[in-house]
Amino acid sequence: MTDLSAQTQYGQVDKEDDSQYSTKEDDLELTRATCGAVDKEDDFRATQYSQVDKEDDLELTQYSLVDKENDSSADSVYWIDKEDDLVLTQYSQVDKEDDLVLTQYSQVDKEDDLVLTQYSQVETRNLRLNKEDDLVLTQYSQVDKEDDLVQTQYSQDDKEDD
Repeated sequence: MTDLSAQTQYGQVDKEDDSQYSTKEDDLELTRATCGAVDKEDDFRATQYSQVDKEDDLELTQYSLVDKENDSSADSVYWIDKEDDLVLTQYSQVDKEDDLVLTQYSQVDKEDDLVLTQYSQVETRNLRLNKEDDLVLTQYSQVDKEDDLVQTQYSQDDKEDD
């Protein structure tokens, strides 16, 4: 097990590896192979990871790890660990081969009352729904029903939780 200094629930980026994470609670170790982390071969800057903690009022960077329980939100993309069947609705994976514009992808956090203004394609199969938060999963964005946000013509609701 990689010795990581986990400062928040989802851990801190291991600067030497820039691809492994650990959590205090579940003691998980997410690697590039298991969670589909960003690969340098895809021309991503894998070292530009940062964690966002609302209480610390940190600035979001291009690649951000969201601390869900602190009600943070990000305008970036991430992934989930399928092996542990985690349901992390704020995480999604974008495939560079689809020529997606990462900077135009944002997510809505009802606690922060944010407005979703820009959209870009995301692979629906890589998105997961968090039933506890009653979120509606769409093809181009994740929108919280509680905010009564208007879906765009490109959205496709998750029928199971509609």
